[in-house]
Amino acid sequence: SGLGDIETSLLWEKTVDKMKIVAGATLALPTGNYNYVEGRLAPNIGYGKYYTFRPGVGVAYTASENVTLGARGSLGFNTKNTENNVRSGDFYVVDLAAAFKTPVGVFGPHMTIMRQYTDDSGGQLGANRVSLTGAGVFAAFPIAAIGAGLNLSYMKTIDARNSLSGSFVQARISKAF
Repeated sequence: SGLGDIETSLLWEKTVDKMKIVAGATLALPTGNYNYVEGRLAPNIGYGKYYTFRPGVGVAYTASENVTLGARGSLGFNTKNTENNVRSGDFYVVDLAAAFKTPVGVFGPHMTIMRQYTDDSGGQLGANRVSLTGAGVFAAFPIAAIGAGLNLSYMKTIDARNSLSGSFVQARISKAF
């Protein structure tokens, strides 16, 4: 438990009829606790002592007043992990979600598919490639007092290769400036 890696994003948004398009980039900062132990996989909150740059684009389609369908695709580029000298390979992520609006917030199912398309380098495990698929549910609520939103998410790994698997709960506060 604890604070994980912090992400910061710069986004551009355009709405046309029932379609919203968002494009931008995210920088993941290595702020979460991470300890590398040679030859042992230790539980960590952070992903490692490295940065990840993720450009991407998302679309949301408002199917009705209370239902929105969304998809997002992004690429990920990592720097070398200064704790173990491994540079994880580049990857892509596809996220899918359906959002159902209620009087108290938005709820729905979501799914993430992540595939690493270049090999890791510098490690003792060789040319690893991670593959991960997860599914879960989310809830989003407005925080009117500060003009922000709270997103709660549960995700369970349904398929993984060369990766930790399990389930996690995430809380995210988002605010536009």
